[in-house]
Amino acid sequence: MMYTKRNLVIVSVTGLMALLLLWVFGAGADVGQPTASALEGSWIVTVPLPNGVIRTIWTATGQDAEGTRYTSTAVEGRWTASIFGMFPDAATETTHVGQTVLAADGAYDTSMIGYGLAAPASPELLGEIVYISVLTSHTTFTDDNTMEG
Repeated sequence: MMYTKRNLVIVSVTGLMALLLLWVFGAGADVGQPTASALEGSWIVTVPLPNGVIRTIWTATGQDAEGTRYTSTAVEGRWTASIFGMFPDAATETTHVGQTVLAADGAYDTSMIGYGLAAPASPELLGEIVYISVLTSHTTFTDDNTMEG
């Protein structure tokens, strides 16, 4: 019985200390809400084309503390390396890599490059380059979690 009372006192004191620390260090702190400039992370991108929709996972990783430069990658989400049959010899596509920068108008300019490759002649070789894909965009936030470009 005595240990139960002691444990209850310890838990109560610990809880009060946590509240006190939160009040002292959290009082007046500007927690802030996420803003539209929070580009860093992964995004699902859809690109409508005349012969289908390309779905890609685009990831932006910050390069500077100001949030003006990002390393960008795009990997195949839901479409084929042949780009809906336009390049029938393409068996795989590389990850697109490039950079995204904050533009003067508050939008983001992205440029990435990737390659469509034919099946390799042997396992130790890379496939022949069938096409070079350059992705560019000028995107703006329309909501905290939505961009258009």
